[in-house]
Amino acid sequence: MIILKKKLFLTYVLIILFISSIAGFFSIHLYSGFYREEFKNHLLKESDILSDIIREDANDVTEEYFDNFVDIYSKKLGWRVTVIDSKGNVLGDSDAEKSQMENHLDRKEVQSALKGKQSVEIRYSSSIGAEYMYSASPVEINGEIIIIRLSVPLISLHDMQRKIMGYIIAGIIIAAGMSFIYAYFLSDKISKPIDELTKAAREISEGRYSKRIVIKNSNDQIGELTNSFNYMSERLTETINALENENIKLESILNSLMNGVIAVDNNNNILMINSVFREFFKLPEDVIGKNFYDVVRNESLYSIMEEVQEKNHYVADEVWFKAVMEETKILRIYAAPISGKNCGTENIGNLIVFQDVTQIRKLEQMRSDFVSNVTHELKTPLTSIMGFADTLKEGAIDDKDTALKFIDIIEIESKRLFRLIQDILSLSEIETRKEDINQEYFDISEIIESVCQVLKPQADNKNIELIISVDKNLPKFKCNRDRISQMMINLIENGIKYTEKGSVRISCKKTGKYIEINVKDTGIGIPEESKERIFERFYRVDKGRSRKAGGTGLGLSIVKHIVFLYNGKLWVESKMGKGSKFVILLPFEQ
Repeated sequence: MIILKKKLFLTYVLIILFISSIAGFFSIHLYSGFYREEFKNHLLKESDILSDIIREDANDVTEEYFDNFVDIYSKKLGWRVTVIDSKGNVLGDSDAEKSQMENHLDRKEVQSALKGKQSVEIRYSSSIGAEYMYSASPVEINGEIIIIRLSVPLISLHDMQRKIMGYIIAGIIIAAGMSFIYAYFLSDKISKPIDELTKAAREISEGRYSKRIVIKNSNDQIGELTNSFNYMSERLTETINALENENIKLESILNSLMNGVIAVDNNNNILMINSVFREFFKLPEDVIGKNFYDVVRNESLYSIMEEVQEKNHYVADEVWFKAVMEETKILRIYAAPISGKNCGTENIGNLIVFQDVTQIRKLEQMRSDFVSNVTHELKTPLTSIMGFADTLKEGAIDDKDTALKFIDIIEIESKRLFRLIQDILSLSEIETRKEDINQEYFDISEIIESVCQVLKPQADNKNIELIISVDKNLPKFKCNRDRISQMMINLIENGIKYTEKGSVRISCKKTGKYIEINVKDTGIGIPEESKERIFERFYRVDKGRSRKAGGTGLGLSIVKHIVFLYNGKLWVESKMGKGSKFVILLPFEQ
């Protein structure tokens, strides 16, 4: 039971670490916040004391008084002391020459003090070049407001916080270490009796039903489990023979319920049939006892049944089944003779099980086609990269112009390879979803405008005009903004790539219960025979032109799957030499 012991110990460790982390986090946060608050209060109290001192010396206040005042109390407190008049001018400062200091009227603490309020602010001091905590208190002297400001560098506060954090972490580590030791011994105590039970269960499974377990000084659940185990082994000896016959029949039926199942005797009369088999072959309910050949009309099943009867062994085959007004199904047929336990070597009949593998075969074909296409698409840029890399290694790297040209080509092919992989991953992620995630209500016009802003430089490089036409007061659409943006980027970028001059027009309007999006270009157009295949993966009308434009052959396929993700509709209208128009209908209620 080493594995169980490890699991128990690891569970305790994770619980201890989790609790320790939570306790440490809140303790550090609490103590740090408490110390900072106490620091603020202490700063305000000292500010009040200095304010009272100035009030008492109100009659002796001169310019030299403030210089002496800030120097004396800065040394006593160990803090920076500043005196500011109501206009923001510095009358005295312990750390800097007042004549060189800027006006402080715009400081938040000064503004609060001028309103008669004490305040504490934290910010970076440009005059000193460090982060400080500032407190400001107003003092009225001879009818004029004077502000006493204390400032303390936060490095001292941070040092104290680090000390507190160190003490807390040290305490947590010590407590966790002691808990780990206790968890180890507790895991060992729990796992030992279970180990004994496991060994006894293994012996019973090997046929030694007389095995009993004795665990000393165990009056808990483990002891109860031991007693129950011993009682079970006694009962098991009495009932094992009776259960074997029933289990054989039960397992033969239950293990086949997921597929179509039929069993016949040696005279081909039906012994058992499940609902899957009956519904697939459109059989009536009362077929038990009837002849298999009179009920089931399928030559492939006849052949398999006859082969099992003649050769008396297991047979597996795949057959194509065509029902009236239905698509052709591919069935995986398994057939085997049924051996009777008390009949010696004689069989009591035959069992046929079928599995509908139509979708599996379709997916396998799709996967094969996809792998073939991906392999081809990946091979092209990789071949270029490897070829130019080899050329550089063979000496072309010494020719700077040639080397730079080859490196540019390698970079272009690498980016193309990256885009291809990104599109494959994006398409795979979309195909696996039944509905989109992170949906919120967005303004489609804003999404279209942001996409056009991104693609505008690309259009400007080809002197192509991007025209946006969106109806006013268009309702917001619930969607994943990134997904709809990706759809629009693929459509508009496709229009830009295949348009040499003219424009790409993007329009959006409400059409009944749909939001209709149109992307129309003045490009080369799409041949009639390619319209049905334009949304297939890796399909290109003009392969050479598409690769030259940097396309991966997946853009429109991604668009199609995004539209289907929103239960929408998609089609293309195009004439050669006159451009193309892609129409998308997305339902407001999905």
